[in-house]
Amino acid sequence: MRNIKYSLLVVLSVLATTVFAQNPYKDVAGFYEVNKMEFVSNLFLLEDKTFMFYATFGNVDIECWGNYTIEDDQITLQPDTNLMDEFEFYGTTNQTESLQVYFLVPYGREFTIKAANKVLPPLLEGDSFTSVSLPKTNQLTITYSSLENPKEQTLHVKLPENTDEVRILYNRNASIIRQLTQKTFSTKSGEYATKYKKGMTEDLVKKLKLRINRKRTFTSFIKDEKKYEKLKLLR
Repeated sequence: MRNIKYSLLVVLSVLATTVFAQNPYKDVAGFYEVNKMEFVSNLFLLEDKTFMFYATFGNVDIECWGNYTIEDDQITLQPDTNLMDEFEFYGTTNQTESLQVYFLVPYGREFTIKAANKVLPPLLEGDSFTSVSLPKTNQLTITYSSLENPKEQTLHVKLPENTDEVRILYNRNASIIRQLTQKTFSTKSGEYATKYKKGMTEDLVKKLKLRINRKRTFTSFIKDEKKYEKLKLLR
């Protein structure tokens, strides 16, 4: 009887060790501060393979989320695809004969924007946006280039029926977030090793998941009493 109990304990111990080894995400779940980044940065890893990355760069806050993978103690982040897009597109619908496309010009950046092969005019002094009028369509093709990246890039935006206005907003964090996919983070050593780790309470995990979900589902805003819905890129 004693031998049977001993054998059972050994089997349970082996099973527990195997299960633990097969679930590294539970082991690394927690809060981290990352070394050697160009800015103060914090990384939250959740057991369900979700992450949230938060950084402060001067007076700019960078926040992104997505999924992560672990291999040989190396953590690779895969931010949500939408966070890495150079521009965001929002639109309104109305029974009008034309489509008005607006580009809110970012401070300190120069872009050449074409909407349906029609170049948006230069920004006039005192204005914050430039615009162009087009025939209505159900798909808008945007071509853009900049001084930093002179090679033209093309995007295709799906438009709901009777879209009469499109606003193009520059995503100032896109390039930094894209860089995260090229880095690996380590829980032990390496260039981007974590400085320290803190466990997270269930309440904090719930708050993080809620915040991520709210960010993901933010699809509209209201300006001048008009509701602008986020438009989908055709990939």
